[in-house]
Amino acid sequence: MPDRYGHCRQGAPTAALAGWVLTGVLTGVLTGGPASAAPTTLTAPTSPTSPSRAAPAAASSTPVPRPLRPRSVVRPARTLRSPWPSVRRYSTLGAGTVGASGPRPLTTFAKSFSWNGTTYPYRMVGTDPQGAAGTTTLASTLVPVTLRQGAQTAPTTATTVRIVTGSGLFSARAFPGGTGQYGDVFLRTQFWSWLNNGAKNWHVVMALPTVTTTKILDIPPGTGEITTVNGVRVAMVDVDWLDGALTSAVTAARPDVLTQLLTTNVVACAPYTPDLSSCGIGGFHSAVTDSRGTHTYTYQSYLNAAIYGSGTGFTDIGPMSHELAEWLTDPFVTNIVPAWTSPLAPQYGCLEELESGDPVVGKFLRITSLAYQDEAYLAWFARTPSTSWRGRYTWFASFTTYSPSCTP
Repeated sequence: MPDRYGHCRQGAPTAALAGWVLTGVLTGVLTGGPASAAPTTLTAPTSPTSPSRAAPAAASSTPVPRPLRPRSVVRPARTLRSPWPSVRRYSTLGAGTVGASGPRPLTTFAKSFSWNGTTYPYRMVGTDPQGAAGTTTLASTLVPVTLRQGAQTAPTTATTVRIVTGSGLFSARAFPGGTGQYGDVFLRTQFWSWLNNGAKNWHVVMALPTVTTTKILDIPPGTGEITTVNGVRVAMVDVDWLDGALTSAVTAARPDVLTQLLTTNVVACAPYTPDLSSCGIGGFHSAVTDSRGTHTYTYQSYLNAAIYGSGTGFTDIGPMSHELAEWLTDPFVTNIVPAWTSPLAPQYGCLEELESGDPVVGKFLRITSLAYQDEAYLAWFARTPSTSWRGRYTWFASFTTYSPSCTP
């Protein structure tokens, strides 16, 4: 999903990495930046204009405004060239032994819809909901990531990992429309009529993830900083650097295993500049292709409520729920839909990607203290009468009709 304030595209929209951008604006005092800089305050931006690459402000006794804008990024999916990773031909993380025929592909189904004389194909995770009943169980690897800059760190702890793996992303909760995992109930309510009004025993569930050892990334000079926001230590880093630094963890997994990259209190920037004018990215999802196949992944940060405020939904597993739903409905970031805009998220501009979380970013439910984001149904993008649960266009009923059109 794109990041959420402003919209910048990089590469073709048909093969892209989408990123989740924070819609709340950080307000508070930033400390812990460059030694020569005075403490600075974050203020809301006045418009989603392109960030300037400003030089660091000189030290001053007066706080200098440093706006933090949630932004949208669409990044190209990548194909890795030779040499291929050579430690082992196939990783077995999270899903047993690979057979002689090679890695199993991710289980997906393909369909299409038409609008205004154009056919739009799409591919989603699971088996065909209009086909036979059955359960697709998906393997995943959870990679805790700690960022470090000198003696300062933004750590992902065992406690955070326990909260995430014990959440409704991997175990049953009572969600609107049914009891089950977040992703499973989202898909079942989306395909409600295809599932005989929920009677068909069709499911897409996440197995408990295999948790790896913590990956530690040292922030290179000029690509980020670790500072303090409202009493919380926060890492602000360049999204291109972050994505590239995590590639090896993605390609270590089999193509049928989702890699979930988890940081804590990290806000990415597109790009990072010392004035933090283009920061605000809480997550993204994409795919990397190498000699073994296409590896899909999500990146997300577990956010302390003090950063953006508990009422915003940009807390704890909010970004992770957003990215998981978008991965389920657009795993290879190739699903193109009629160009849309959202009155709830104007910072995204006019998009053509099927990114279920972006139109309703900031709309969420809190269940047992954790934030789960609303998601737009297929009918919202397809501009067809909804046959989803209760005739809704989004899971939590944020919209009552389909998407407004726009010109990219």
